[in-house]
Formats: sequence, C-alpha cells, structure tokens
Amino acid sequence: SEAVSRSAKMHKDLAQLKMDLQQAMQARNSAEQELSLEQRQHAEQRELHQIEAKAARAAKQEAKEAVANLTVEQARCRELRLQGSTERLRQVQEEMARERAESTRKVD
Repeated sequence: SEAVSRSAKMHKDLAQLKMDLQQAMQARNSAEQELSLEQRQHAEQRELHQIEAKAARAAKQEAKEAVANLTVEQARCRELRLQGSTERLRQVQEEMARERAESTRKVD
C-alpha cells in the first residue's frame, strides 16, 4: 500500500513536471517570437534610417547642383546684360557721332 501510494505520488509529480515543462517550452517559444519580432523591427528601423540618410544626401546634392546651375544662370544673365549695355552704348555713340556729323554739315 505504501508502494502504491509512492507510485501514485510519483505519477502525480511526473504529471506536474510534464505540465511545468510544457509551460516552460511555451514561454520559451513566446520569448523567441518576441525577440524575433524585436529583431525584425530593429532591422526595419535601421533600413529606414539608411533610406532617410540616402534621401538626405540626394537632396543635398540636388541643392548643390541647383545652386551651381543658378550661379551659371546668373553669370549668363550678367553677361547678356553687359552685352546689351555694350550694344546700347555703341548705338548711342553712333547716334551722337551722326548728330555731330549732321551739325558739322549744317555749320559748313
């Protein structure tokens, strides 16, 4: 009877150990899943930061190119204004020379 009692207690302890083991395995699986999710989130975050950094570099480069193009455009505009001013000055000088020539002819 004592052996039966011990055997029953051992079966009960074994059943409890199986349940404890099952719960521990479930907890482990759950923890692994959470860790995996966290790792994926970290990887996605890193990737997002890389994309943002790449976009920022591209925007900075575009801005540099835009400034360079603007500077070239400004230089062209200055050059055209200068050409226009030079052309207008030449025209005024020609008009003045014609007027002098005409007034000289009138005096003669």
